[in-house]
Amino acid sequence: GNGGGCDNTKVAIASEDAYLQGTTRFNNGDLRVESGNRISYLKFTVPSATETVTAVKLELAVSSDSGSGLIEVFKGTSNNWTEANLSNSNKPGEGAKLGSLNTSYGVSQSYQWTLSGVTPGETISLIVKQTGGNDVSFSSKEGSVAPKLILELECNDGGGDGGDGSGGDCVALEENGVVAVEAEHFVDQTKTTNREWYAFDASTTGTPTPDPDPNHASGASEGGYLEILPDTRVTHSDPLENGVSFSNTPGQVAIINYKVKFTNPGKYFVWVRAHSTGSEDNGVHVGIDGTWPASGQRMQWCSGKNQWTWESKQRTGANHCGEPEKIFINVPTAGVHTISFSMREDGFEMDKFVLSKVYTKPTGTGPTEVLVDCVKNDNKAYSNTLKETKIKVYPNPANDFIQIAGTQEGDEIIIYDLNGRKIYYTKTNSNIKHMDISRLKRGIYIISISGKDKIQFVKQ
Repeated sequence: GNGGGCDNTKVAIASEDAYLQGTTRFNNGDLRVESGNRISYLKFTVPSATETVTAVKLELAVSSDSGSGLIEVFKGTSNNWTEANLSNSNKPGEGAKLGSLNTSYGVSQSYQWTLSGVTPGETISLIVKQTGGNDVSFSSKEGSVAPKLILELECNDGGGDGGDGSGGDCVALEENGVVAVEAEHFVDQTKTTNREWYAFDASTTGTPTPDPDPNHASGASEGGYLEILPDTRVTHSDPLENGVSFSNTPGQVAIINYKVKFTNPGKYFVWVRAHSTGSEDNGVHVGIDGTWPASGQRMQWCSGKNQWTWESKQRTGANHCGEPEKIFINVPTAGVHTISFSMREDGFEMDKFVLSKVYTKPTGTGPTEVLVDCVKNDNKAYSNTLKETKIKVYPNPANDFIQIAGTQEGDEIIIYDLNGRKIYYTKTNSNIKHMDISRLKRGIYIISISGKDKIQFVKQ
């Protein structure tokens, strides 16, 4: 479950969407707008929020046809329509204009309209229409990238949420176009009736059977990994139960969710460190914010069997072992987003995943996971008692960056505030650690090194 923190964003997917061309309704994978000819209609249930809402944005992704010109968003005067019955007689009337955007719209690119007059918790109809320019087709909720309504929130705790699995109440942080996430640090799971992700370490026993694989924790990053169980389809000759042991459709079976905090939006390639022992345990799907884009479907491994192997390839009709640079997600905004994986084949084992703007295969166990916005008190690990130490922190006071000297590879670095609240976690891979503290508020903090050395520093 969640740890009671605050996400910087809340996202709703359109519950209904369609467009009218004259008197004809189109309810397919596209939402088209064309000046004087085509108008799109969307319906959302706006997420509730106790935090202060700083912005509301409609996000649409261009599907097959690029275009240009002024596109305006109006609030509908009624919600008495569905995508199955939308017509000129029941379509919502055009109310107040909520936002507008005048630009060129490129295929596979996402665009945002900042909206006014949207109330958290309400059901709202939006009318999207074009004035001048060249017509555009956007993806509908049946298309590859569903329309989103995004609430940006003001959080008192730094914007964190996280929590189940083994990750504590933290979120993984993207820095400089790269973020690493340990598979065990998930938030929650859904659609687990037939298959579920199970966490393993070296001592794990009692997991569901059949599971013909031995324990692979010894080679896993941080000594832990996940496996989808039970594993009934091990070889190609074993029975295939669609929707049970196999799902070529993403988001149908064994969904596992992660919170990731992005500082840089845009396109990210997805790398997963997986362990495959056969021909039927080497596929998975990846999605973002409840959507399953075509570019995240059918991740595939063929080489590197019987060991932990990094890969980012998509199985295609032309190449069943996967083609490079085709597995990616588009992150629409800075802030916290949900990254999800769902089963393609049971028995799939995942140790870690990396999202990177550059298509570069990680090596070894990959980049170090950086966790931030950790909101659970950890008084057992925290103590405000300082002692002499060989660890040095400089500069102190500091503005945006600090150096920590005297650490060893593998040391855990945790930052606490003076209330004992854990707000940052990482591991070091050298004897000098360079840390970005620009997101911390001004104040006094304690750095704990592997629970032994504690140093006070001041963030200016």
